[in-house]
Amino acid sequence: MNPATKPLLQLFERSLAEHAHNVETGRLNVITLVAPDLVRDPNLPLLAGITLHSEGLFLRASDLWAGVSDRGDTELERVMTALGGGDLIELTKKDGRVWARHPNGPDPENNEAARTFLGLVNALLDARLLAETSELTVVVYDEGELDNDRRRAAWELVTAQLRGMQLGRVRTLIVLVAAARIDYPRHCARSQGVRYAIDQGELLVRRQWQDNAADIGRLANTTDPVVLFLGAGASASSDMPVGDTMRDSAIRRLLDLDDAAEGLAERFYEYSRGIERLLPGEAAMSIAEFSRGLTLERVLFLEQLGTPGNNYGPTMSDFVAQHDAALARRGASIRAIQGMVPAQKRLVLLTVNFDELVENGQDGLELFVTDDEFGGCAEYLRDYLANGGRVPLLKFHGTVSRPESVVVSVDRVARGVTDAQVSAVDVLLGINDAPRTWFYIGASMRDRALSQLLGLSRYANGLDEWWVAPFRIPTVDQFIADHRTEPWRNADRRSSPIERTITETADVFLEEFARLWTPQNE
Repeated sequence: MNPATKPLLQLFERSLAEHAHNVETGRLNVITLVAPDLVRDPNLPLLAGITLHSEGLFLRASDLWAGVSDRGDTELERVMTALGGGDLIELTKKDGRVWARHPNGPDPENNEAARTFLGLVNALLDARLLAETSELTVVVYDEGELDNDRRRAAWELVTAQLRGMQLGRVRTLIVLVAAARIDYPRHCARSQGVRYAIDQGELLVRRQWQDNAADIGRLANTTDPVVLFLGAGASASSDMPVGDTMRDSAIRRLLDLDDAAEGLAERFYEYSRGIERLLPGEAAMSIAEFSRGLTLERVLFLEQLGTPGNNYGPTMSDFVAQHDAALARRGASIRAIQGMVPAQKRLVLLTVNFDELVENGQDGLELFVTDDEFGGCAEYLRDYLANGGRVPLLKFHGTVSRPESVVVSVDRVARGVTDAQVSAVDVLLGINDAPRTWFYIGASMRDRALSQLLGLSRYANGLDEWWVAPFRIPTVDQFIADHRTEPWRNADRRSSPIERTITETADVFLEEFARLWTPQNE
């Protein structure tokens, strides 16, 4: 089997299993997938064959731009007509056919974008959807061909406007969307998110919004202390560069590679080995294992070797410039956290991020950054959990305005977590019958020192852990398999990664959690 075929077949296996249930309920279920180069995928004929074998329809949007047979489905036509308030599309009837056209738009005869958008609308108006055997329909379109307005309108059409409607006799509509990359704010928006995606040859699965919302509501309904562990994903909507992007740029700069270079982790490993700068334990790792755990901090460890004193090297200097701009445009996740701070009801913040988006201009926080500050952290936390006070913010990797604190130097990376930091985290432990609620937000569990600490059995028993990310993260799955599954099963607790992952962006999760949590804590 062609490896590229596997995720698509997995998608259809899951979708057809859902379809059998959908037929019984009589309701329309829309299943969306985002994947690169999908419309040119050589496996599409195979999917078309599977759809036909399942007595369904397989429609390419770009093939249907010239209109379809009149259905007379006025409710659906009204929805289509409302797209863009008439600015993006109009529907007309002529000679027994429905015609969609762009008002003052490009000529579909000569414009791929026009054909794609008109074809998507026509696909959902196709009279064949009314046939008795058409309970399953697959529609494929390429959003890379659309301008921004029509890209958003098409996505809203298939994820929101069809909700609660009937589409003829169709019970399962599978919409395959070709996109160069996952646009997290749009593709993973609240209640309008994609169900599946393909990335690097793997099928990524998301839980449905109502299931995520149920867990968020239940977990927010508490007056007990709550811990938020903030990873890079918590700062992404503030236009801060994520760690992997900075990491790859740092490798290219360090090794003088162009933007097209691949195999960056392997090249970095070989370079580090060649100059005898592998860290303890790395020499015994496979390339795959080293690649999964490669962090920005690990790369900066080498970059900073050539930088005197506490000065920043080129990667961190770029970070400082982007950070200064981001302070003026904090994203929804950061604003939600800042909105929770004034409640002063035993919220605890931990982070491995360097940025100062949470604390800048924010009263009511007690920061722990340096070794001296962490020396008093455990005592502060004990009093805080009992009596409240200023919200503690523990910054394990330092803070950008104090270069001497940032974990990029040789000794800071190599020494890992300090005894004072371990003592502080231990204070946050609950007990077996009442574990502490702990959310990892946009965290990959690749920091070796923290992962080794948190992997200890006392944390499995003392924490009720949840991961927040649009899709499950392989390194998180591995952490759970290595350190959590067995003790959780023994304690009769949720034990699989999908049960422990709230598949929403940091923005969606934190806005919803803050909305529900704050009243409970007032």
